[in-house]
Amino acid sequence: MRAHSLQAIGRLQALWMNAGAPAAARAVLDSDGASLLAVAEPDARPDIRMRLAQYRLQIAYNLREDEAIQRGIAEMREVIDKEPTLRANEYLRLHTFETIERVLPAHAVDVIELRHALHCAVRERAAFRAWDEAERQRRRALAYKRLEANADAIAAANASFDALQNAAADQTIDTNSWLQLSNFLIAIAPDRLPDIERAITRLTADLTRPKRREMGVRVARLAARAVYAREGASAALAASDLAHHALSEDGGDDFIEYELPWLIEAGRIDDAGQRAFFDLYERESQLWQGTARIIHDRLAESSDTSAWWALCVMLACRQDAVLNRLIALGRANQWKLQARSPVHGELFAKLDELRGTELREAIYTAACALAEQRAPGHPWIARLSVEHDARVNLIDSETEAARLADAIERGGINDNRSLYTLLTARCKAVGLLEALKLPAPQPTNGRGCYFHAFTLQTEQDALVADVPFESRSEAIAGLERLKTAFYEQGVAHAEHFLETGEGHPYDGSAHLYSLLCWGLAICYTEAKRFPEAIELHRRGLDASPFCEHYAWMIEAHQGMKDYDAVIETGEHLWHFSMKRGFGNESPNIYISQIVKALWQLDRDDEILIWLERLVQWQRKTAEVDESKLPDDALYARMVVAANLANMRPTEATALWEGLKGQVTATGDVTVVANAGTMFDRLGRFDEAQAMYERVLGMNEQRPEHERFDPTYYEEQIASCRERAAQQAQSATARKPWWRFWQ
Repeated sequence: MRAHSLQAIGRLQALWMNAGAPAAARAVLDSDGASLLAVAEPDARPDIRMRLAQYRLQIAYNLREDEAIQRGIAEMREVIDKEPTLRANEYLRLHTFETIERVLPAHAVDVIELRHALHCAVRERAAFRAWDEAERQRRRALAYKRLEANADAIAAANASFDALQNAAADQTIDTNSWLQLSNFLIAIAPDRLPDIERAITRLTADLTRPKRREMGVRVARLAARAVYAREGASAALAASDLAHHALSEDGGDDFIEYELPWLIEAGRIDDAGQRAFFDLYERESQLWQGTARIIHDRLAESSDTSAWWALCVMLACRQDAVLNRLIALGRANQWKLQARSPVHGELFAKLDELRGTELREAIYTAACALAEQRAPGHPWIARLSVEHDARVNLIDSETEAARLADAIERGGINDNRSLYTLLTARCKAVGLLEALKLPAPQPTNGRGCYFHAFTLQTEQDALVADVPFESRSEAIAGLERLKTAFYEQGVAHAEHFLETGEGHPYDGSAHLYSLLCWGLAICYTEAKRFPEAIELHRRGLDASPFCEHYAWMIEAHQGMKDYDAVIETGEHLWHFSMKRGFGNESPNIYISQIVKALWQLDRDDEILIWLERLVQWQRKTAEVDESKLPDDALYARMVVAANLANMRPTEATALWEGLKGQVTATGDVTVVANAGTMFDRLGRFDEAQAMYERVLGMNEQRPEHERFDPTYYEEQIASCRERAAQQAQSATARKPWWRFWQ
């Protein structure tokens, strides 16, 4: 069997290696490789030599042959040094390099130098020479650290920082360069913290305040780690007040991977348990796997009697996915989790006997008993027990609401999920209108305020479903007031943190602040507080931009009848979306406001530009079928047709001709309404009247609470009749003399 191409050689040597025949694999490289080199074009030979050397190095690594590994590295280095036409960039990210560097410390430095030589051989990396040198020294520092050559590690770490600090003006170095390097090296060279702080302060000077504050949290984390490297866990925890602010709106990216082990190391076991509990509570199935492992380690520790670890298991029993993850991460390479410790034996006694809900109930019961034994009457035992008992129908709504309110009051519990659970329990017990009148605690942080308000928004229909129809407006208004108040509180919490750097750990995310501004701006837009809404959107865009800010800013400008601003914001939204994605803001939705604004300003030429954008987006991104457009796509095109009709009747008519079959078949009332508007503006009043009458007929088919006020369309029908009559009369008056017989 012979291989006659580089790809074939690679496959054949891999087959021999998988068959346990390394000598045969090497023979393929030597014999077939030499034959291939002999017939190859001169410009192909460098890459063939490099690949053959790579395969030899991979074989040597698999066999853990030190001398062969050294020869393989030397062979690849020789190709780099002697073959200037080598396509070096193709070898920069070879998995073999990463593996040897990580697994074989004795060869790590040689591989690092080989990789750096490849970087230097790529001419296109001229602007990244400083970064490449910093990266080389970073890898060397970590390699020496693994070899316990601490002095060499510190020297390499300092050289890495020096490469960034002394970079020439033509080198590409940014904030991420410093952060990435520092995250790896701060524990080795903690004395470089002042240099890191100065560099990041300089590089972030032009950022908006929310982004600078978020960067300040990242620098504070480096500072805490530097303190840990010099003084240990207790001192590091004392320096972590700013560091543990969550930088993700969901409560993640919160420094727990350092803080939780430090709490254990410092002997603050109960604080560690509480930290782990709330990480699990907020993150659920997304929790850091280290948290789960620490939970199991502490459960297995006979001297640890903190109730928080048992509460963690109770908490995990709320969802199968969370419990399964906790169990999987706790096995620690042991098949029987029950055998890990006596406590594990109690909690997971039924692990091999039961499945699904029955297993979850057994674990929950055991965990609840353990928590009660360790901390009788703990408010979080009560809080989780109420939720459990309600879920399995052990208590009625009145009891659920009363027990939950008691647990919340005793424990000072004010997270958004507890508060929403209390509201829904009260709704079931006394109805929404009465529930809204009862006193309730408030979230004490921006994240809690946001998610409580957002849940009220998304669950509004469910909350008002049992309210009598005649009282729904009052109920919805009450929910709107509550939602607005929570958004206002959340914005205040976040802005206090932005101003002072102080506050709850869940006040620190720039994206969370942007979400709070967006949510409150929507409330203000719906309350016709348009200038305040626009200002909130601008603040949100400064903090963390996303499409929905632009879309709702269009609404606010529309409310103020500032049509120029509507069009300008629409342009921003379009170009932002083309770069970042459209999110939930499809052009099918917002194009109606853009073209209506253009119609108001008689800028009909630009309507055609937006029509072209819309159709191209629908075809390329949404991948619509032109013969069967979705309702939202059909609506968008009919809106354009309606707003073209006055000044561009030919284009509007042509657009209609391509859509009329689909409009005739649609059940979307907004599509039909826009068809009526188009015919109205085209002066085709009989057809407009027919469309408006169809709109009224469709409205009659809706459930009563979904019907809109028909007055406008009734007036339009009457107007169409009158104008059609006038049109006919005018046509008769203009009849040519030679048609006297008609």
